[in-house]
Amino acid sequence: MKEQDPHNTKAKEMEMAELNRLIGKGLKFKIDRVKKIRRPGIFGRFKKPLQKTETLEFELHEPTLAVLDRLGAEGLEMVIDEKVMQSDDGVSAARTLTAKHAIRMARYVAIAVLGEDYTTPIDKGNGVVKYVEDRARLNELTTLFAHSIKPSMLYRLIVAINTIANMADFTNCIRLASSNRTTIPNLIQE
Repeated sequence: MKEQDPHNTKAKEMEMAELNRLIGKGLKFKIDRVKKIRRPGIFGRFKKPLQKTETLEFELHEPTLAVLDRLGAEGLEMVIDEKVMQSDDGVSAARTLTAKHAIRMARYVAIAVLGEDYTTPIDKGNGVVKYVEDRARLNELTTLFAHSIKPSMLYRLIVAINTIANMADFTNCIRLASSNRTTIPNLIQE
């Protein structure tokens, strides 16, 4: 029987600790937005507007099951034909995918950033709670991300979202919940 390399075990433990820290703390990222401001005074209308750059900071946290559901629904809409991508017409297919899914990718990041802030619980009385979606905020963030995130940053954000989503634990929960039955099912006889 082979002995495990203690350095490899230590490296795995360190990786798991870093992953748990990332999931617990979340990840912050910044985006620069350029705003055009009209100059003051009556002649400000006729002069070139001033440009002001502001830095906006966003944070990704471990999503709840509802957020995972929304992210999954958004991800299901993105279909890639790998055969076409690897053919001679791959560049054309990549351009088509860009046109088709650029806004969807921005919305994917916006859903992850909003998290549970996307829905607001409203007490309807008698113990009934209704969740209302804040689509205006989602659309606002989608537009902001579509105009400010570059593909290299998008890749890093998607990797971070998938890491923070903690899909390994979620998948293990599904495995546990769908494990073999512990009781024999009662069959209805005709």
